[in-house]
Amino acid sequence: MDINSIPPLQAPQGTPNSSDRKQQQSTSTSSSDSSNYSLRTSVTDSVSVANNMPDKTLRLGQLAESGTSFALLTRETDRQLAVVSDRIVEMKNTLETITKNFPPFSPENQERLKLLMSYNSLRKELTKLMVPPPPPPVYEKVKGQWEDLFRGSSPVVSAVSPDLSNASSDPEIEATLNTLGGTQDRINSIRITIKQSLS
Repeated sequence: MDINSIPPLQAPQGTPNSSDRKQQQSTSTSSSDSSNYSLRTSVTDSVSVANNMPDKTLRLGQLAESGTSFALLTRETDRQLAVVSDRIVEMKNTLETITKNFPPFSPENQERLKLLMSYNSLRKELTKLMVPPPPPPVYEKVKGQWEDLFRGSSPVVSAVSPDLSNASSDPEIEATLNTLGGTQDRINSIRITIKQSLS
């Protein structure tokens, strides 16, 4: 038999040759790389979103805390102003008992002297009150009135309530009542501004 007449061996069907195997490996590697990239991208995006969430939560928390602090400070100022206002009302009532009495008290009348002592006692209490200024946004609106009535946190007593002695005359008491009325009006004005800032 002539060896040249024998047909060459055929590669079995379904068995990849060298070139096919390289192409399959390349395709498999490409698919694997693509899957890994998608996975890395997904994980990175998730981590990025997760990392941003605490920052946003922190900022929102700071804003909420700032708003709460503003409200608390403002309400505390209003609460202390209400105490000052109550003292002034008591002082006015005490002096009006003298001016409205009929017949008028004599200067030496013991009831009149007790009422004047009561007024001065309330006045001393006023000097011990501490009224914190409202937070800056509100303070700027009431600065002029505030500085007329307070030095720092303490009432400027000479402006809020003039001093009276046992020898003070009825006209001096009337003038003091007018001063107390003006003080009351300014405190009410400040309190209105404060309450408007909270609404």
